[in-house]
Amino acid sequence: MLEKWENAVMKINNNGQVWRATRYSFICSNHFERLDYIVPPTTAEETCRLKKNAVPSVFSILDIPNSSDLSDTERRRLGLPRKRSLSPDKSDFMSPAAKILREHNYARCNEEPQDDENLTEDEQDEEPDRSELQQKLRQKIKGLQQQLRRSKKKLQSMKDLILHLQEKLVISTEQAGILHAAFDNLQLSIFQNAKDNLSSTPTGRRYSDEVKEFALTLYFYSPKAYRYVRSIIPLPNQSLLRKWSSSVNCEPGFFKEAFTALASEVSRDAIKKDCCLIIDAMAIRKQTIWDPKKDCYAGFVDYGQGGPILDDPETLASEAHVFLLVGARSHWKCPIGNFLTDKISSTHQAQLINMALEMAAEAGLKVWSITADGTSVNLSTFRQLGCQFGTTYDTIVPKFKHPTTGEDVFVIADPCHMLKLARNALAHLGTIIDGEGEKIQWEHFQQLYILQEQKGLKMGNKLSPNHIKFEKHEMNVRLAAQTLSSSVADAIEFLDIGMKNPKFQNSSGTVKFIRTIDRLFDMLNSRSPIGKGYKQPLRQSKKNVYEEILRTTANYLLQLKTDSASPQQLATHRRKTFIIGFVATIKSTT
Repeated sequence: MLEKWENAVMKINNNGQVWRATRYSFICSNHFERLDYIVPPTTAEETCRLKKNAVPSVFSILDIPNSSDLSDTERRRLGLPRKRSLSPDKSDFMSPAAKILREHNYARCNEEPQDDENLTEDEQDEEPDRSELQQKLRQKIKGLQQQLRRSKKKLQSMKDLILHLQEKLVISTEQAGILHAAFDNLQLSIFQNAKDNLSSTPTGRRYSDEVKEFALTLYFYSPKAYRYVRSIIPLPNQSLLRKWSSSVNCEPGFFKEAFTALASEVSRDAIKKDCCLIIDAMAIRKQTIWDPKKDCYAGFVDYGQGGPILDDPETLASEAHVFLLVGARSHWKCPIGNFLTDKISSTHQAQLINMALEMAAEAGLKVWSITADGTSVNLSTFRQLGCQFGTTYDTIVPKFKHPTTGEDVFVIADPCHMLKLARNALAHLGTIIDGEGEKIQWEHFQQLYILQEQKGLKMGNKLSPNHIKFEKHEMNVRLAAQTLSSSVADAIEFLDIGMKNPKFQNSSGTVKFIRTIDRLFDMLNSRSPIGKGYKQPLRQSKKNVYEEILRTTANYLLQLKTDSASPQQLATHRRKTFIIGFVATIKSTT
């Protein structure tokens, strides 16, 4: 029966093959005679039923829909003349099947069409309309395709957009320059990225190199800030950032990729070649961790490829040493290496510093100074490199020769760490004697805190229990800076001179020590170009002023002694590090 239906339809597919019915094929009920139905179709919403031997037989050969099939509105839109209605006689002679098959002429397309001679006069008049309709439709399709191409065309950069606005006389040349300065590069990339990815699914988003760099940098500084920004604009997921970061070689040792990138930056901007080297160590937990990528355990001492030879390669690491280059005249930072160590020796650290200086010189960088904290291994390292740390101003030489260029490389002790060591030394010794014989006493800080707690008010300072009992907060720079601050010196001086409080008598030595350390810390730790007072940058125009202040401060520190039966110069005491560090930094700065 299915084969009879297919033969009755006799439809030819677009590929020229004979049509075959599938489970999804269907045919209109109007292609069957009324006698073929058990239940014929009616106007009511009832299901019609065919006889078992019913075969479609109602077909008519009509041309493809022509202009006569269009409504007046469609003809007017296409610019065609109004449709001529058929004569009453012709319409009366049209059979119902012929009228139906105007809308159902999808079969019998392989039969021969009628000759023009057999067409009626009205049908022959419609032939020019059909050609005109086809021409109109071709033009309309072409116009729509062109409109689609133009709608898909995008301005690829902010520069193109601004030039487009300028060409259309929407903005002036000056306004275009302002827009170029404000929206080029990163801001444009973020804007374009948000525009392109706003309607995309998370898996379908794409990001430019500028957006990737921005996302990685922001996530590096603050994951919390990155999550907030990501809630506003489309940015990569944190897991994707970690995947990108894992592709970079960050194994222990020096990073060749970092030096390659820095060399490229220096070639584009020569001002970036001036830099400083910062080294620091961070404590890590001793443990072994399985590394699935390397198929081995990690957590042992590792200096990387080309580093110092290890005495015992199975020693667990307790510290992570990081080497960082910072721009001296431009704003940039770049880690150049990390090493897993266990109480690194001064010999090994000196070798690593020389390697860093040599690789920096090969990349076209000029390292002016090395900054480190005041640990004993760092002082021993600098001595091995060529520095000298005596007990007088002239015998302290905080510089050594560059292993490649032979230029001087200066040593700077971290002022923040020196400030904490000064506070620790005073608290540990209790009393220090200055060059004029005045006593510097930790007791004055304790009595000031007790008095403020008893009276229930503070005299313009921030002393708290954590400032006095700082043993659990030794690494907190803020507490040390607030302890040795001018506000504390003012309070002690007021209680001694103004209030004549007996517990603060003879506190002039303590006040002088606090003001000296506070002023020195402000000068060496100045970071803002618009700072005021001692916090302003050390400018060439005021070189003579700050050189005199720094030289006087260095002599004051070198004259400090212990309070004992046989006073010992503090520069030779085991608590000497803050003095040597401050004086070395003063000489490197001036």
